[in-house]
Amino acid sequence: MAYPFRELLINKFHIKGKASWLLPIEIAFSLGTVFELIEWAVAELTTSETGETYVATQGDVWDAHKDILMAAMGAAISMAIYYIIIKRKKRLKVNT
Repeated sequence: MAYPFRELLINKFHIKGKASWLLPIEIAFSLGTVFELIEWAVAELTTSETGETYVATQGDVWDAHKDILMAAMGAAISMAIYYIIIKRKKRLKVNT
């Protein structure tokens, strides 16, 4: 989702420069955290059976932390790959 977030930031909100590369990572991190908080709230507000089924941590107390980390890392990797591709295209245009 980092790439669509970046396109939205550039085209709708006219954000340029480093912010257009960093904000999508922060948005993915934030949305991952919000989702984990929703999971936690559902687990707390429902029966223990329903809560464990919904959260599905499989006994791993660090599951939410890992999920949030993976969301942030995935966004960072996709932004890095996209950045490299854009730089390569610009370099090829200059050389031709």
